[in-house]
Amino acid sequence: EDFLTEADCGMHSECEWHADDSACEDAAGHDDHDHGDEEHCEDFLTEADCGMHSECEWHADDSACEDATGHDDHDHGGDCGDFDHLNIDGLILESNGVEVYRQFQGMIDGSLDLDVDQTQDLSVHFLDSDGNEVAVEHPECFPLSFDVSDLSVISVVSESHSDDHGDEDGHDDHDHGDEEHCEDFLTEADCGMHSECEWHADDSACEDAAGHDDHDHGDEAHLEFELTALSVGSTTFTVSVMHDGHADYTSLPILVTVGDNHEDHEGAHLAFELNALSVGSATFTISVMHDGHADYTSLPILVTVEGEETCVAGDVNSDGDINVIDVVLAVDVILGLFSPEDICAYDFNSDGLINVVDVVQIVQYIVTPALAYTEEAKYIEISKDNDFLSIVSDGFVQGIQMTLIHDDDFSINMIDGFVSEYRTHNNQTILVLVNDGSKTITDIATTFGEFKIKDVVTSAKNANININDALVASFELGLVGPNPFNPTTQLNLAVMESGYVNVEVYNLNGQVVASLIDGWLDQNASGHILNFDASLLSSGVYIVRAQSANNISTQKLTLVK
Repeated sequence: EDFLTEADCGMHSECEWHADDSACEDAAGHDDHDHGDEEHCEDFLTEADCGMHSECEWHADDSACEDATGHDDHDHGGDCGDFDHLNIDGLILESNGVEVYRQFQGMIDGSLDLDVDQTQDLSVHFLDSDGNEVAVEHPECFPLSFDVSDLSVISVVSESHSDDHGDEDGHDDHDHGDEEHCEDFLTEADCGMHSECEWHADDSACEDAAGHDDHDHGDEAHLEFELTALSVGSTTFTVSVMHDGHADYTSLPILVTVGDNHEDHEGAHLAFELNALSVGSATFTISVMHDGHADYTSLPILVTVEGEETCVAGDVNSDGDINVIDVVLAVDVILGLFSPEDICAYDFNSDGLINVVDVVQIVQYIVTPALAYTEEAKYIEISKDNDFLSIVSDGFVQGIQMTLIHDDDFSINMIDGFVSEYRTHNNQTILVLVNDGSKTITDIATTFGEFKIKDVVTSAKNANININDALVASFELGLVGPNPFNPTTQLNLAVMESGYVNVEVYNLNGQVVASLIDGWLDQNASGHILNFDASLLSSGVYIVRAQSANNISTQKLTLVK
């Protein structure tokens, strides 16, 4: 039908010229739409023939029979089962084209915060394992599904649609409201008044100008949904991409916090600041003044100011004595058996951490206070000979704390010591060994089964620690220095295969605040020491992310100034 002269038509074997219609049509037995012998609306050339078919309607302006609104007997979409499953490893939520939330390989950036009765339109962009956007070309085959934990707090409604202009003549039967489009202009004069349109004389139709589409849907399908805040509170929801009856991908729970919209309340809030100056008690009254006198005065309001609670470093059970009971409780915290509300008494050296250094100093206070001045080791080597885990050092090491990762078949027997404890949980073992100070530590434990060393802390805080290659995880970012820290600390990056490595520090808003490495690193199973100086950063939590071609490892750091 695109060839307008008999000469042009005759040059194509699949076409034949119809003199009575002065039109070029598909040759008998040939249909490039591959519908067999089935008749379609465009095959009916008169209004009478067209009207005999309920699925068709006559367009007088085009003198053409076309599919009735809502009906299209051409199969343009294909069977959804024909499309491959999507490989998705994360998502981005955008509002008005701005990213507000991201999940990728377990890391979360951004948040969803709304006020009651507020509605937010969000579009979903899915990410593959490399962080690139996954194109969803047929969203009708990959609908979104939502699971909301508390339907009294939020509602989620899918608005999935695609930019599918399936009609061959360029018309679009999607409902776009009252917006005018090129096909709505029926005369050449009206069409010419719009720069985005052009008149097609052969079709007597106004269509989008070349390179212009006034349906601003972008170049690909979008998956959208509407999030509405119903009541004050917080809840989570998940997003699933459904395909062929099951979920190709389900997100981690996405937290939504709904606050109270104070601007909608009748009346204003009057605020004041109350400061405590000294220990004691006092009362005050509140008066509302108007035109020189008090419209209202409250009854006296009592305020009691108490003194600050103090702690004694090392006396973790607050019984007035520092003894072995305090040591045991401090070790239990290190092993993860419980978390204290206040770390003041546990943090003997006031570095913001509870670790073997604090335990050693409490033991020195109880048993051997003179050892506080013993020369500490500056070099420590950790190795495994057969099943025996041990260290060699050039000075005094009274305590060591290690984190091991392993499979289910791993077991360990600790060497006896003043403190000799370990705890295994989820294929990870934390061990603490502290002696009475009579000699430096050499032997640590007998182990059964393969393991890797994730972290090491020793009483020799400034020692350079070397770990046997076979004991270090293949690509692992470990902690060597203090955490929390102020303002410097050290990390250890074990690299089993030489290659490009990027190590960056992020704040909780997902912004890069420091770059530790961005380049080639040689293989080093013992690890490369990374120094992090946070002198110019404010107190807070930071994520260190190390990435190679095939691996990612992270550490969480806390800066306390």
